[in-house]
Amino acid sequence: MEEAIKTVRIHNWKWTRLKALKLLNYYLNLISIKYPDGLSPDCYFVVPGYEHVTRDQPIVKYNPAEGAWFISVEQKFIINK
Repeated sequence: MEEAIKTVRIHNWKWTRLKALKLLNYYLNLISIKYPDGLSPDCYFVVPGYEHVTRDQPIVKYNPAEGAWFISVEQKFIINK
């Protein structure tokens, strides 16, 4: 969750942590109301407005073990060191 908040704040540099958290919780609540029983484990929703982000892209994903939606991040490229 912290990585997702950081990504939202980076792309909206004047936002506070609380405002970024409210945005993420807004989409988390919308999706959890629409799909209360989740989708397949490999499906996730990208937070609108962050589709272009390639590193630490904020996503909403379902955890079938807990039976709940949660905020996470997705990497769209691999960093070779």
